[in-house]
Amino acid sequence: MKNSGFELLNCDKLLHTLNGDYAFVTKLMKIYLVNSEAKIATLEEMIKSNDWDQIRKIVHYLKGSVVTLSECQLFTNLKLLEDFASARNTDSFHQLYHDVQRQFIIFANEIKVFLNEYSKEIDE
Repeated sequence: MKNSGFELLNCDKLLHTLNGDYAFVTKLMKIYLVNSEAKIATLEEMIKSNDWDQIRKIVHYLKGSVVTLSECQLFTNLKLLEDFASARNTDSFHQLYHDVQRQFIIFANEIKVFLNEYSKEIDE
């Protein structure tokens, strides 16, 4: 499995960290996809209601989920968002959140591509 073409997901590093255990890696990725979708929806609601304590908690959770799969720019931006939420720095938070939304989509799509490629390799 090559890492080429992925902007955020570092498959090689993840597989190395987990001793090449594709089954465990795919399990983590599937859990991430399900859980992150729900957390992002909740985050959107908390942003609308300006509940900064919950925003910080959700961003902290998402940060941990992302770093488990790949330490990338998305992780760095989530760390900054967590700091902005803690400081209630709304302008900086909202400016960066637009980038993070795009990165979540890219990250999820890269995971889906990885899972699709891996399932093809199993079938061969």
